[in-house]
Amino acid sequence: MDMHSTATRSERASNFIVILAFGVLITGCDATDTLQNYYGPLPAAGIFPRSDQVLPTFDQVDFTTGFYRFRIRPDGIMDDGTWNPNPTEPDSLIHTLFSGGLWMGGVQGGRTRANLTWVGAPTSNFEPTYWRDQNASIYYFERADVSGLPANWPDSLGAQLSSLGSPMMYGDLEAIVPTITSSIPGRTFYESGFDSVKVVQTVFGYYYFRRINAYFVRYDLRNKSSSDITDLRLGIHTDTDLEFVRKHECSQWVSYGSNGTGFDLERKMTYTYPTRKYETMPARCQGIATGYLILETSFENGTSVDVGSHRIYRRNTGREREFSESAFSSFEQIYFALEGLSTTGQPMINPATGQETKWAFTGNPVDSTGWLDYPNDVRSLLSTEAFDLKADERISMTVVWITTRGRTLDAALSFMKETADFFQSRPGIWSKR
Repeated sequence: MDMHSTATRSERASNFIVILAFGVLITGCDATDTLQNYYGPLPAAGIFPRSDQVLPTFDQVDFTTGFYRFRIRPDGIMDDGTWNPNPTEPDSLIHTLFSGGLWMGGVQGGRTRANLTWVGAPTSNFEPTYWRDQNASIYYFERADVSGLPANWPDSLGAQLSSLGSPMMYGDLEAIVPTITSSIPGRTFYESGFDSVKVVQTVFGYYYFRRINAYFVRYDLRNKSSSDITDLRLGIHTDTDLEFVRKHECSQWVSYGSNGTGFDLERKMTYTYPTRKYETMPARCQGIATGYLILETSFENGTSVDVGSHRIYRRNTGREREFSESAFSSFEQIYFALEGLSTTGQPMINPATGQETKWAFTGNPVDSTGWLDYPNDVRSLLSTEAFDLKADERISMTVVWITTRGRTLDAALSFMKETADFFQSRPGIWSKR
């Protein structure tokens, strides 16, 4: 299958216009009218028959959308991510993601439990699940190539179906990664995973959002155990490593060891940027930012869960070491981190105000005011408030990743905020439809 075929671009262009209409313009139609406008005549609910189509599956995927390219692993880890807004100029290739993925922590069966991707090593206690006798678990396809309900659509593994029984799809290009929570005996952080929570990770993008430079990740969780989960928190962890891959005029100024983490409190958006470690750094070299925000966390009935914390999180550092990667020594500390606390359970203190806080690095790096990070090898952890997930209950979380460049850091961050506002105001682009 040619993932980048130009034969269907005109079809995608017309589809894109309808997608925007669905998400933005059609506000007075009922759901059936909207679906008919998008899909054409629909069958009666629940009678979407399985087709003979078998979607391809892979052991791992190099996902490419817009100017992004990154690898998706079968255990949910996303890594080796790059971004290049000038494909004709290879030297402008920027590394934007060393590794990232889902963290979750809570109480089940009277015990604290945690499932996560990556703490200092490429490990995950999210276990791949497979459809029947297939030996590869990641589905990777273009929306235009899907016909009806494919024979191997992984709904039994947790992938979504619409109320009509059709496959629930997002974007123009999509990767589905079905997993289930597990435990790894003898591995400190991974030895106490949740019992039987299905987690389906759906990564998707649009061909016609190249200018906006974003991709989306949706997590659908279903508690398939007989035990309720209490005080559950979800988080997105990333090790960014923002730097130029090849020799570039800004290479000496932009490297993973001189990054900083920032946080836009209004939008609850975390971002990584090149700190002005050296006063001689040209302004144009600081005009890069990459980050993400949680667009929505919600139950099937529409009840939403707010973002709850943005934690200090670094690799190994002498400052605030209890918030560094090297300070973790137990899976219980993963839950502390998801609460916005140190590995010893202590709250963060905003040095600019002297007050306890759940929100790290809320200062303005453009004018150097407020609480700012210092040049280091950064991590990011953005987490939800606590909630309960009853047996057989479902919840979903959708995240958008954004990268921007500008002549200055101010310009890059302004563009990033505009892009975040664009998506937050248009849920039809990234939510169920």
